[in-house]
Amino acid sequence: MSELINGIIIGAIIPIITFSITQYFDYKKFKSEEKRWYGEYFLKLKVDTIKNLHSVMEECYFIYNKYLNLSPISIKEYNEYVCGKSEDYRDAKVMAEIYLDEEQNKILSHMLEVLRKADNAIKICAEQNIGVNGLTNPPFDWKEFLQAREDAVNVFKELLNPKSLREYIRNI
Repeated sequence: MSELINGIIIGAIIPIITFSITQYFDYKKFKSEEKRWYGEYFLKLKVDTIKNLHSVMEECYFIYNKYLNLSPISIKEYNEYVCGKSEDYRDAKVMAEIYLDEEQNKILSHMLEVLRKADNAIKICAEQNIGVNGLTNPPFDWKEFLQAREDAVNVFKELLNPKSLREYIRNI
């Protein structure tokens, strides 16, 4: 009789232990998947935000470059095609700032300053009906314009294609 009771008790305990172990590992798996989902979600958000900032910066750069080379342009053209583009970059940068370190933020802030200078130069050219080479106070600094873009592009390369990713891909 005691063997029968022991058998019943053991028969009842084994499924409970098996169920508990299964539940424990399922919970661990769920937490791991949840953590991975959050990581993927926020990584995608970060990459999308930085890609958007890069896209807006390039759009600004090419528009300013085009209209600096086309100047003189009319005030109407300035208002329609150029005015406020640097503020689009500023808005995108504000959204991306939480993902930037201090040096990256400094470089991309300088790009904003340079874009604003380009915007202002085009506006002055349009108002005075002169070419960009006619600007004297202040003269437009092409070297700074080009260097700021190059520095910013290097920041985007670092953010969107980090060394660790390049090494990982190389070793696949």
